[in-house]
Amino acid sequence: MIRPMRRKDRVMDAENIERVLKENSHGVLATVSEDGWPYAHPISYVYHDGHVYFHSAASGHKVDNITRDNRATFTVIGRVEMKTPTKAEAYFESVILFGRVERVTDFEEQVASMTELMNVFMPLTAHETRDDLTRMQKAVIVYRLDAEHVSGKLRGKGAVVGH
Repeated sequence: MIRPMRRKDRVMDAENIERVLKENSHGVLATVSEDGWPYAHPISYVYHDGHVYFHSAASGHKVDNITRDNRATFTVIGRVEMKTPTKAEAYFESVILFGRVERVTDFEEQVASMTELMNVFMPLTAHETRDDLTRMQKAVIVYRLDAEHVSGKLRGKGAVVGH
């Protein structure tokens, strides 16, 4: 069950949600383990064409979880700044996506999304992404998080409320 945000004065609008997703490149993906325990895994990602894309090795705990139950949440923490050096109050922004993780099987979608990711981390060699993916097809999986619900929380100067 997805609950409404308790602090209505801190609800982030859609424009700021998209900005936070585009400006950042790391987040935490939480999946459900076989025994029911949550598994939260830090990942690098790119927000491209309205989706969160990430890649993974072809095996491991995260892959097992996604294969068995593709429900996930993904959290991005944007800017965080202490309001004053003497008071325990902070300006912050964060976004949470609830959705399902799908393996990207279309090679052109893999290339497009991973080229965007490489433009963030390795811009001088991003043009080699197609060749890299061709060479590593059996070792790398590209995933897309299809969000079913997105929320953002913001506290700070210029906060935009509502959406």
